[in-house]
Amino acid sequence: MIKTKMKKKAEQAQLLLNALILE
Repeated sequence: MIKTKMKKKAEQAQLLLNALILE
């Protein structure tokens, strides 16, 4: 359960980073 939560957070962080890089 905790692993899934961390994975979701990591994915969100990656998406944020990608958005910043694209901008």
